[in-house]
Amino acid sequence: MASLIGRDLTIVGSELQIARKGDRSVEGTVTGDVLAADIQIGPEAVVPGLVNAHVVTIAGTVSGSIRAVKIALRSAAKVSAELHHNSLIIEEGAKFESKSLHSNAQPSLPPI
Repeated sequence: MASLIGRDLTIVGSELQIARKGDRSVEGTVTGDVLAADIQIGPEAVVPGLVNAHVVTIAGTVSGSIRAVKIALRSAAKVSAELHHNSLIIEEGAKFESKSLHSNAQPSLPPI
């Protein structure tokens, strides 16, 4: 079961890292780094910071940096982040501004 950061929750912190071994679903606002095995960024979510996981699926707004083996930008996504990935899917309608860097390296997740 994924842990959820709900729509009515805003998390802000200097040097903040939210890490989890399992899956994470973000529906609210997180100003800081989000690290997990798989991360779902919901349509109303806002994440300025690092998103680091094996699989990242984005339907909301992300700025900063995204590091993952697989990144999927859904049609509602608004991303202005540098992408480091092995696989990238961008659905029609997604907004992506920045650069995409293909890499075979696995994301380095912190021990949790």
